[in-house]
Amino acid sequence: MTPPPVAGGDPGRYEEALAQWFLENTFFLDFVYRNPPERGGMGELGDAVVLFEDAAVMVQIKAQSSPRDPMLWAKKNLRKAVRQLKHTNRKLFDGHVHELINPIFGKTSFDPARYASRFGIIVLAQMAQPFDAEKAFPELGTLPFPVHVFSLDDFVLLLDRFNTAGDLIPYLEFRHDMRATLDRKVHAEANTVKRVADQIENFLPLVRPQITSEVLERTVRYFRLTASGEVSRSDDWRYSLTIDDMIARIHDRDPSLDWNTRGNPSDLGIISAGLAWLNRQRRIALGKRLHEFCEAAALDGKDHYFSHFQPGTGVARVFLVTARAREDRVAILHILVSAALAKYNAQKALGVATEPLGNGRSYDFVVREGQVSPEERQALEEGKGLFSYEHEQLFK
Repeated sequence: MTPPPVAGGDPGRYEEALAQWFLENTFFLDFVYRNPPERGGMGELGDAVVLFEDAAVMVQIKAQSSPRDPMLWAKKNLRKAVRQLKHTNRKLFDGHVHELINPIFGKTSFDPARYASRFGIIVLAQMAQPFDAEKAFPELGTLPFPVHVFSLDDFVLLLDRFNTAGDLIPYLEFRHDMRATLDRKVHAEANTVKRVADQIENFLPLVRPQITSEVLERTVRYFRLTASGEVSRSDDWRYSLTIDDMIARIHDRDPSLDWNTRGNPSDLGIISAGLAWLNRQRRIALGKRLHEFCEAAALDGKDHYFSHFQPGTGVARVFLVTARAREDRVAILHILVSAALAKYNAQKALGVATEPLGNGRSYDFVVREGQVSPEERQALEEGKGLFSYEHEQLFK
């Protein structure tokens, strides 16, 4: 992410930069486009656009610097923001935009068919009493996708608590799907968050009929802890920074290492998204376990690894800790990733290798998509040929 903005300067610029910065804190630079230019560089598509997996989030930020009545100002600027969101949507999804400039990857092709899920966000930086944006400005309902209106203070609160893509996107979906039973007011998002948390236990079985009681209980508990802000204040939060650190350093490739010169550069985006889908609770749990494995590997000098699978996303993840030379650990990681792909029948599997606790830290990443062939599966199960590896129960 970019450095945090400094207050001052042109009216509204700080508020816009602050909202963009919080988006980067949640999604990382890989997926956030600040003030993306239109085709030909004339004008901009929006104040921010987030393109993450199958979700497109279009953002408009308005700041009040005049003494005008807050409600009159809000109605005027909501009208302007709706017009701009319609423009962004038309440019992106009616075939006018074929590529965007990504702050990490440079020029990237844009395929509108990829983004089945769209959201609009309007951020109003102003001081005002709570009000119902939909009632005050019914034109919000004319957009062909859900639109969420927040004050800047509410937006900061929301992205402080739901500070990963895996936390924020589900919350936006819940907030829209539950709208009939919520009293959604601008300048009062803390109340809306609490209402969503109160209703989530009864709501989830309606949209996920196959959810088991165990998964429901765990999901509700984690969501309520996140919504209350307890996760962000937890002492264990620091363990989740292990996953954040991996995402931030995916692009720090050492060109002297042969395997970094092979493969498709877009694999880095797949790995980044695969890790970014992990919500804060899972990052804490995985980070804590990885820390324990790093300590164990430092003591016994052995290889330690574990896997994690999310059925909802179809992504399997493998984490390997080893003191072996990086070329060897990458070879082992390829085996483990293939084994995870086969074991879980996953859509994709990604792996991260690192060394035991000590001086310095490096990561190697591997990703694989698609099906494992019957021949590979048999070799994995029998530990033969390319897939031979001294660890027992590699595939079990």
